[in-house]
Amino acid sequence: MDPDGRGTVFRHIYGYIRAKEPTTFVLENVPGLLSVQGGSCFHDIIGALRSLRVYNVYLDVLNNAEDFGAPQHRPRVFIVGILKDCDCGFSFPRLRSRGSLDKCLLPRRQRPGWGNLPGSRVAKTNVLECLHKLFEGHRPFHEPWVLNAGAAPGRCHIMFDRSPCLTRSRASGHWLCNRGRFIHISEMLKLQGFPASYRWDVSSAAFGAMLGNSMCVTVLEALFECVLRSSGLLEQSQKLKTRAG
Repeated sequence: MDPDGRGTVFRHIYGYIRAKEPTTFVLENVPGLLSVQGGSCFHDIIGALRSLRVYNVYLDVLNNAEDFGAPQHRPRVFIVGILKDCDCGFSFPRLRSRGSLDKCLLPRRQRPGWGNLPGSRVAKTNVLECLHKLFEGHRPFHEPWVLNAGAAPGRCHIMFDRSPCLTRSRASGHWLCNRGRFIHISEMLKLQGFPASYRWDVSSAAFGAMLGNSMCVTVLEALFECVLRSSGLLEQSQKLKTRAG
């Protein structure tokens, strides 16, 4: 736990699960959870859930966008619990194709050049440094290279045909070399698996931060299909639809 109160959320989640005993639950966090306090924090979480004795608890690390149809590098730890009396045999979803980054981007109006650079000093320095490196064997103004331009100097990630992880601290997204600009909110929506028609009632900066904190829809679709099928809830839902229809 830190001064901002992070680390206390699981206590409330655990209390709810213990009191209500839902048929299933799904928890998600960053891979760093595995190494917090030398791994003891994650061990305690799994131990607490298994101590309830009524759940089968499963865990895995999924790249919850890149491997499930969205070209974004976003590995996450998933913990799935299913009541033992309802569990028909759960397994995590199989990997799917990533898809092309360009298909998530708005049409290119013109080919960028050395004059298309970020306004902030840190971002501009990072972009210039990365471009010089990329020009040694690549064509960054033509190819879909993405930079985490807002990072501290020396920590800028360069990725080809996929975006670095969208985060709350990078609310304006990442730099697109073959567009000569930062990624647009509508493009960030697609990288998180949301439909392009999605609308929001907050500022772009606030919404960008929210997207960085959100879970990727594409992996949730795949994961919940497995969870609902394994717990028998999918069959129950289909029966209810048949009766109602």
